[in-house]
Amino acid sequence: MRKYLFWMVLAMACAMPWRIQSQCFPKQYIDPLYGISQNAAIQYGAADPYDILGLSINQNLFLDLYTPVGDTLSHRPTIVFAFGGGFVIGSRNQPDLPRLRDYYVPRGYNLATIDYRLGFNVTSGGSTLRAVYRGVQDMRAALRFLAENCDQYFIDTNHIVLMGSSAGSFIGLHHAYMDENERPAETYGIPGENQDLGCADCSGNNAYNNQYIRPMAIINRWGAMGDTNWIEPTIRDSIPLISFHGTNDNVVPFGTGYPFSIPLFSPVYGSSVIHERLENLGVHNQFIPLQGAGHEPELLQPRWDDTIFKYTTPFLYDMLKPDAPEITGAVTACQGDTVEYPISYNLSTELCIEVSEGILLSQDSNSIQVRWSDTAATGKIVLAARNHLLAYDSTVLNISLGPLPQGGGITYTSNDGLFLFFSNIQDSVSQSAWNFGDNDNCACVNPAHQYQDTGSYEVNLTLANDYCSIQYDSLIVSNLCPVADFNTTTTDSSLFLQNQTQFADQWTWSYGDGSIDSTQMPFHTYQNEGDYLVQVIASNDFCNDTISQWIAIDFCPITDFAVLTNELEVTLQSTSLYADILFWSPGFGGEVFSSEILDLTFPDTGMYTVQLIAYNNQGCSDTIQQNVQLTITTDLSHYTTTQGREIILDQQRVLIQEHASAIWVSIDGKKVGSKLEDFYQLSPGVYHLIQSINNTSINIQRVVKF
Repeated sequence: MRKYLFWMVLAMACAMPWRIQSQCFPKQYIDPLYGISQNAAIQYGAADPYDILGLSINQNLFLDLYTPVGDTLSHRPTIVFAFGGGFVIGSRNQPDLPRLRDYYVPRGYNLATIDYRLGFNVTSGGSTLRAVYRGVQDMRAALRFLAENCDQYFIDTNHIVLMGSSAGSFIGLHHAYMDENERPAETYGIPGENQDLGCADCSGNNAYNNQYIRPMAIINRWGAMGDTNWIEPTIRDSIPLISFHGTNDNVVPFGTGYPFSIPLFSPVYGSSVIHERLENLGVHNQFIPLQGAGHEPELLQPRWDDTIFKYTTPFLYDMLKPDAPEITGAVTACQGDTVEYPISYNLSTELCIEVSEGILLSQDSNSIQVRWSDTAATGKIVLAARNHLLAYDSTVLNISLGPLPQGGGITYTSNDGLFLFFSNIQDSVSQSAWNFGDNDNCACVNPAHQYQDTGSYEVNLTLANDYCSIQYDSLIVSNLCPVADFNTTTTDSSLFLQNQTQFADQWTWSYGDGSIDSTQMPFHTYQNEGDYLVQVIASNDFCNDTISQWIAIDFCPITDFAVLTNELEVTLQSTSLYADILFWSPGFGGEVFSSEILDLTFPDTGMYTVQLIAYNNQGCSDTIQQNVQLTITTDLSHYTTTQGREIILDQQRVLIQEHASAIWVSIDGKKVGSKLEDFYQLSPGVYHLIQSINNTSINIQRVVKF
């Protein structure tokens, strides 16, 4: 049974981006499928010929175009052929042209045969180089003409093949691999032929904006090059080449030598040397030496054309066909089985599927589904993908088919979760695999299995042979009693329970404060401190188990404190809740205090950060900080002035009391100095000088620092 799945092929004018033993598609480019139509004498350009008299004349250049009749392509691969004759004789209708035409055109190729300018001074090696260059110019003009008129003449410019015979292959090789900056110096002029022949792409016509047309491939028939170093390791020069050359060719060297064995001419490099250069550069090429053949052997022995056809057909087809589709999946299957096979291919191609010894049930862009024969020993799937050029490639997947493995179902005996399983497995079974439904399995015959939990389990037994497998299923019940157990963790008022009960599917929790819960992994919050009895009853469909634990709930502290200040005298009193241990940091010195009430004398005025950390006996803590601002009263009305000795500071009279400490205080109450001499370090402003004995102020004076 065959089903075909077609996708619309996206088409672009002229330039289209882009072995086959399948009955899906005609063998385009392999078998003769079409008739032949000729469009003769199409003028593609005109150029100055070689003229021994030096006259300024133009030679019209023509091509004949042969096309396949009945082919539906709007743009098709095209072979452009240049004849041989040593640049002296020949025409686009050379003798073996009918054989080329009758082979390639019925298989779906266009064939264009071109004229090019002939003639050179046989006594001048430089004149021969100019003849080759004129041929390259004419070949390029013909290609530009075909590209410019690709719609009219059905030319796919991405799939142009250059073919030549002898001199025609010289032209094709130099067109492909010689860049403009590599043209011989003789093309700019030589004695007697002083005309500069111009650039390779600016002769004959101005079609296609004088752009270079890069061929898809070259078919070289007994041609040669002036320098194989012109083939460079670039994308432009990585053009595939297939070469044919007689090993006894005495006109164009098989290796390196002179044309016609005449040293007057420049040396050239034949097909064997070109092949070596391409191999070294990693460029795809094929070289077929014709053992014992001379030059242009097909003219007298047409069998050599058959050799050329034999090798060029697959060589070109590999560049025209799409990527082969892929099919994966098991290469063995059961007789009568329905199997899905993943497939992969370019969705812009047309897909055809053939199945032998099976039925194609369904298909989409990702997979196909096949039901195999009940009796056949082998089957086959062929996937063929065809592109917009009507070329295709296919993939074959061969399938071995066999009968189902033979065996009985699952039987067992059980006791307290221990099961003994049995199955009647026949000799044809090569593998048996048990899955016990509890993430445990074995590749065994009659296993014993101990379940670690109660409940229902689906047991699977899979039997396999070299072709396929069969699975037996059985639902069993394990009836182990629960084993209750749990661990506790308390934090503040919270109780966290880790349920470690086995073989249970129901739980009833009692927290000792009247609350009950039935979740598997519970959590509880208490409202009061104290000791509580926590209990769980674990059960399944068969029995239950109970366990209890005492826990102690000790709330975390809530820290707070009050502050009373009298100048540098400070009282700190904790008002914290649930605290067992206190740690005070008053903000000066490194001493830490633990009393509930602290009376401290701070060393100086300023801002102090007082911190209290409270802990309970469980190690839970809480921390609080307060900023305490300390100042010294500087109101002069509160103190009497005592006479002492008199000194002058900045023209001000200041009384100094003997044996009294001297402190400088700014008008905002901040201490800025601790001895009389600190006055000289103060910034300009108003200050109070406070003198005291035993921390009792006895003299406060106002002093201005200028």
